[in-house]
Amino acid sequence: MQKIKNWFLKMSIIKKVIIILVVISIGWYGFSKISSAKKNQVQYQTSTVQKGTLIISVTGSGAVSTANNGIISTQASGVVSKLYVKDGDEVKMGDKIADINLDLEGQQKSSQAWGSYVSAKNNL
Repeated sequence: MQKIKNWFLKMSIIKKVIIILVVISIGWYGFSKISSAKKNQVQYQTSTVQKGTLIISVTGSGAVSTANNGIISTQASGVVSKLYVKDGDEVKMGDKIADINLDLEGQQKSSQAWGSYVSAKNNL
């Protein structure tokens, strides 16, 4: 300990001030970390059990959507002449949704499909 004291006393005043400032800075940093750790601790509030009414409110934001939505598409090409359902209506399998006036390509595909159906029916 005496050696450290003599070494410190022999140093210039500028070096002494710098060393003292470094020691104070390290001390201040350590103290601030310890005191902030105490502030961030979780605090619990307890009470004895009582019978009563509990009122809780929950808020949120976002989009609401249903899980049973589906995309409807067709291989027929043409112009929709009449719609039987509106947006949001519930439909079941087999319900008629729309009438389509087929264009030339749609008529050709329809004829091909009908021919395939008749051919398959005759082969049974």
